[in-house]
Amino acid sequence: MSFVDMIELDVPANAVILKRFEGEINSIVKINDKEIQEMKIKKDAVLFFTVSKNYDNPIKPEFTILIYTANNATIEVIFESDKKTELKELEEYVKSIII
Repeated sequence: MSFVDMIELDVPANAVILKRFEGEINSIVKINDKEIQEMKIKKDAVLFFTVSKNYDNPIKPEFTILIYTANNATIEVIFESDKKTELKELEEYVKSIII
């Protein structure tokens, strides 16, 4: 499965592009609790991030990444899907490109 529909790299700008997406895996992107369609964040601006996951959620398994930036913004990205295996692969992909 390709995750480019939800998150992609902009190599020349050293940035990550986060996108709202509805499909087999849904993604929601929020900045300071306001939902947005798409956001480009430079990797240098990321101070740190946290991951919380709930793969045993009976409604829909999910994981959430909170990204804290140098300009005091908090970016929340929520991924949810019934497909736990793909969701776990996506979690590892996202963590690897944010670092």
